[in-house]
Amino acid sequence: MRTYHHLQYLSLRYYDTHQSGVLLSTITADVAHHPKLPSSATLGIVVDMFTILGMLVVMFFLNWDFT
Repeated sequence: MRTYHHLQYLSLRYYDTHQSGVLLSTITADVAHHPKLPSSATLGIVVDMFTILGMLVVMFFLNWDFT
């Protein structure tokens, strides 16, 4: 809804200087990738956290003074 509202209030000059096919393909691609963004970012954060935690466990196991 926000995207539609934003596009509706753009100036007519904007639409005169940009091709409609490019605008439509950009909007379609952005909307298609939008739902995937939060899940992929969250998964990356979780994997990184487990990696750091695993590294700390191994470090404590090998030499707790050095850790």
